[in-house]
Amino acid sequence: MEIDPADLKLVDKMGVELDRRDKPRKELRKYASGDHPVPAHVTHAELETEYRVLMEQAITNWPELIVKAVSQRLAVSSFYFAEQDLGREAWGHWQRNRMDQRSRQIHDAALIDGRAFVIVWNDENGKPTAYIDDSSTTVVMYDASGNRVAALRRWKEGERWYATLYKPGEIVKLIGPEKSATCPKGEEWEARTVEGEEWPLTSKLPIVPVVEYALNGSIAAGEFGSAAGEFERELPIVDRINTTIFSGLLAQTYSAFPVRALIGDKIKYEQKKDADGEPVTDDDGKPVMEPVAPVKLAVNRLIQIENKDGKLVQLPEAQLDNYIKFAETHIRHLAAITQTPAHYLLGEMVNLSADAIRAAEAGLISKTKGHQIDLGESHEEVARLFLLVDDPEREIPDDIETRWKDAESRSLAERADAAVKLAAINMPWQLIGEMVLGLSEQEIARAQANVGADALGKLIATGGTEAEPVTPA
Repeated sequence: MEIDPADLKLVDKMGVELDRRDKPRKELRKYASGDHPVPAHVTHAELETEYRVLMEQAITNWPELIVKAVSQRLAVSSFYFAEQDLGREAWGHWQRNRMDQRSRQIHDAALIDGRAFVIVWNDENGKPTAYIDDSSTTVVMYDASGNRVAALRRWKEGERWYATLYKPGEIVKLIGPEKSATCPKGEEWEARTVEGEEWPLTSKLPIVPVVEYALNGSIAAGEFGSAAGEFERELPIVDRINTTIFSGLLAQTYSAFPVRALIGDKIKYEQKKDADGEPVTDDDGKPVMEPVAPVKLAVNRLIQIENKDGKLVQLPEAQLDNYIKFAETHIRHLAAITQTPAHYLLGEMVNLSADAIRAAEAGLISKTKGHQIDLGESHEEVARLFLLVDDPEREIPDDIETRWKDAESRSLAERADAAVKLAAINMPWQLIGEMVLGLSEQEIARAQANVGADALGKLIATGGTEAEPVTPA
């Protein structure tokens, strides 16, 4: 089967972008998993083994905490269309694809290295199905208006490379040569056929069925967009914190105790002995000498020095407070720049009022709501694809909106008080339930059913006379 040369050029171009992203992506993934690099001054040190042990102990996984602080506040509650049946249908596809749980994986991936992807296609039963992916295998290309032009998923299984090119109305599946050490280029790709499936695969979808979740991008994005991980620009601060704690561990290990020294007395030597207790000699047969401790201290021993000029001195231990304060300074810088509450990183939370906590978390909440806008747009596009894959002929309105659970920390008493006050100004109780109490679509539907049951019960109890209307709080 002949492959369109334009498709091969497109695959190569998008493959170059995938390769370009690979190194920074791996670095960010390592940081997020706690596998931080060892500084050069440690790897070049004479005591490298001991230093490496201390360096591993010095690492604290700040990046993971920065990501989780935001990720734990990102939870989709429903989709809204003016036509309510569409919203319920989209939410049904969302639930069937277990996206409540999988969306957290999407959010985490996007927060770590800036990007995550969802491919929507039909399964063997024709049902819309979401396949999530990260930036290691998938890339999307855009036009000047920000519309998706094409997407590429490229991966390796065993010793063979595979690729799938997604275009509006068409999907091109490719395979590389057997036992290929490097990724194929140009005409090295071959058509990959699937039994019972045409090649290239015709799609009824007018758009590319791959959605990118990109965070912290810039306006000068280019044809592949731009994105950055939540802590990507703060890696130098993370390294400084690790190095400072490492220096403190060094001081604790080697100088955090008083050092006693005998000054002015002659140094004594004795012949070195091997593990078997035999004297050690050099190649010329001469004894190998080593210094001997001048005194052996113990609680029941008395020190006696023959040399009148000799004296026993004690050097004070190193003070570790400076290392602790210096590390805390860097941690506060990290908290300020990433808008992570300082008490999350330092654990300093003593007698704080609710208002003080809310003020400390204001930056985090603001950042989280900003991410909700970016991620919400992508979730809405996935919801549209669910509906389109289910029925490619239908017209999907543009008024879809992703609704999120409240990102702020509020007590049940605060929510109840707000609900009562909003009900007093005649706000619809369904909106109060969603916006204030955080009820899901299913919980609101169950509440409506209960309201109907209560009204019917009152009607029966009064023998068919008019019952008082039931107004939910």
